[in-house]
Amino acid sequence: MSLVYCKKHGETGGNPYVSKLLQTAVLRNKRVEYVKLTLDYYDNDMIFDSVSYYLVKNEMPESFLNLDVYSIRTKFEEEYIETVLLPLFEGGGVCNKCFKEWVGNEESV
Repeated sequence: MSLVYCKKHGETGGNPYVSKLLQTAVLRNKRVEYVKLTLDYYDNDMIFDSVSYYLVKNEMPESFLNLDVYSIRTKFEEEYIETVLLPLFEGGGVCNKCFKEWVGNEESV
């Protein structure tokens, strides 16, 4: 999480794991279908990090469709994520409170 200044909520926590396209929908209060993809990073057989990313359903790269969790165990898989998925998040992110309001009670963010 990061600290951001929101026009609505002031200084508050930010969620940097919201894609640019989803950020636009949230800020315009436009309803779109979104998905949550959790990336689990492993070192040998031990998970050392788990990050949830949120993006508009139709921008999800084909190789990740219908996945809730994607496990990253090799350098190749990590480089693949950096090439295919992470560019969708450049310039994204949103105030955590705005995101929770937008999501409503659908899930705990």
